[in-house]
Amino acid sequence: MDLERLFRAMVEQDASDLFLKVGHRPFLRIGGRLIPVGEERLTHEQITAVVSELLEPAQRQRFHAERELTVAVERAGLGRFRLNVLWQQGTMALVIRRIQRTIPTFSELGLPGDVLARLLTESYGLILVTGPTGSGKSTTVASMLDHLNHTAPKHIVTLEDPIEFHFHEEQAMINQREIGVDTRSLSEGLRNVLRQSPDVLFVSDIRDPETMESCLIAAESGQLVLSCIHTTNVVTTVERLVALAPLHQHELIRLRLSLILRGIISLRLLQRQDGGGRLPACEVLVATPTVREHLREGRTERLPAVIHDGALHGMQTLTQALYRRYRQGEVDLAEALRCADSPDELQLAVREIHSIGDVQS
Repeated sequence: MDLERLFRAMVEQDASDLFLKVGHRPFLRIGGRLIPVGEERLTHEQITAVVSELLEPAQRQRFHAERELTVAVERAGLGRFRLNVLWQQGTMALVIRRIQRTIPTFSELGLPGDVLARLLTESYGLILVTGPTGSGKSTTVASMLDHLNHTAPKHIVTLEDPIEFHFHEEQAMINQREIGVDTRSLSEGLRNVLRQSPDVLFVSDIRDPETMESCLIAAESGQLVLSCIHTTNVVTTVERLVALAPLHQHELIRLRLSLILRGIISLRLLQRQDGGGRLPACEVLVATPTVREHLREGRTERLPAVIHDGALHGMQTLTQALYRRYRQGEVDLAEALRCADSPDELQLAVREIHSIGDVQS
């Protein structure tokens, strides 16, 4: 197996991921689809050699102790890659994500730039970027931080596992800290971050109660906190945060969220109809007084209706976002329905507009 050739193929074919597994051919993810590479089925010895080549001795020791590891690696002339090494059925496997050389702008990513830029003018609070694995959360946050970098003279501190995008400082001062390299652990980094006088804090993701509590405290203390969470929409995001706390604290968590949440951007990636890659559909929540009231009272089931009617504030439901992509000819109906939380609702919107068009014609 020629590892260098596989890395180069990722770059040349604009693949997002490379999958290596014992007994299987290498696979590239291109435009969201898995494409096999060659006919050679990988052996245990080949995978072991790849892991030895890509990981430093201390990283290999940590991998064998913890049974999985995520690190970033640099390949000369090709760029940066996020490497996840794991054990499965007694053998090692790798999932390698390509990190873009340059940080795309909101416009280049197809994101709702106006509302994102407005959220980033907040002096403190919590902004969450959510979505399933591979939906573009890391790239979206990088674009948001780089927007701040070019527009605001602020101190930005990141706690990342691992560092993916590197920023070239413009107006902002940016300290990027990698878990296990620049700080021993996420919890230790969070305990000390407020002493570092950040204006903006990025925490790579919220997975446990301790991280959530630290992010809430930072937001309540006057920092603008950005983080990611693996949820599928606004409602599940709010409920996940509440569920991370003990039952007797749920009411308090809802109150705290009502005071410091600024917005939620929930992402899905869709295959373009013209075959030219993928583009996002974004559900967007902005914390208006009505939203805060529903959060405080625990009425999360009412949030979709508020989002649906909140275009004036830059809000949109996932159905509305998918419908716009379809109406603009950017995705076909099958792809929009595949990514919908409520396919029936999307179908209804499509039928209604078709009915109006038939009447007008």
